[in-house]
Parts: sequence; C-alpha cells; structure tokens
Amino acid sequence: MFKPFSKSFFKKTPTIDRETTSHILGTTYLDGNELLAHIKVSYPMNRTEALLQLRPKIKTIKQHVNTADLEQFQNDTLRPVLKFQHDILLALFNSCLSRNKVLFKELSTEEKEIKITQLFQKDLSFKNQSLGAVLGMLTLEEYRTYSKESSAYNRRIITILKQRIMSTY
Repeated sequence: MFKPFSKSFFKKTPTIDRETTSHILGTTYLDGNELLAHIKVSYPMNRTEALLQLRPKIKTIKQHVNTADLEQFQNDTLRPVLKFQHDILLALFNSCLSRNKVLFKELSTEEKEIKITQLFQKDLSFKNQSLGAVLGMLTLEEYRTYSKESSAYNRRIITILKQRIMSTY
C-alpha cells in the first residue's frame, strides 16, 4: 500500500543545485517509514544540451553544401522542433477549432487548407501560441539566429505547421 512520504524522508534527501538535472529511475514506495526502492542518478546538463537531446533526428532531410542559411536553419532546427512539438501544436489547433466552432472534419481538402490559412490570419492567439511553442524549444544561439530574420522564419514555421496539420487530418 502506498503511504505518503514521512518528514524524515525529506530530511535525508540531498538537495540538488540549479546546474544538475536529476532523474529518478524505478519507482519510489514507502512501506511504513522505510524506503523500498529509490535510485537516483544525477549529472550536470545545461539547457542547450537538454533541448538538443530532446529533438528527433529527421533522416529524410538531405544536407547540401550550397543550401541558403534560412533553409539550413529550417532543416537543422525548425523541422526537428516542429516534429517534437507536433502533439502540443495539434492540441492548440484543436482548441482553436473548438473556440471558433469549426467542424474541420466535415470540410473538403481545399476547404481545410483555406480554413487553416484563415485561422492563422484571424486568430492571433492561436498563431502566437503556435509560434511560442516552437520558439520555446530553441537554444539561446538558435533564438539569436531566429531573431535576425524573424519574419522570414515565422512564415516558414507557419507553412510547415500548415503542412503538418493537413497531413494529420
């Protein structure tokens, strides 16, 4: 039977500084006041390393030597972030559909494309939340690159997101 942690448990638990990421492996249970299973592994990791490790590798993206900087950033950074954030971006889209009372599944393919474009143009909350979900997953260096050409990158993000939404529905 699971019992809440005792006060003595929290006194014995070491504190972790801000530079350490902590992972708990296994499950922690208490039987009376005894800890049955608790395995903790800690290692230093900064935000940049953590974000880069989270991103999926996209094998279909071909690396070309003569690729423009905008396209290179799109392929190396934006596409993996959009793939990683796919579920949350779809949840934002579904929330937008219900807020605007759109019966999306009943629309034809052409009507869906038009409706998606209209939602990005008219529902600025949806557009900004979608962009924020992507931008929040950028490293500081990537954000600096993004901020130099934010308008161009925003167009690319929205275009890729529209394609992902269409391919899902």
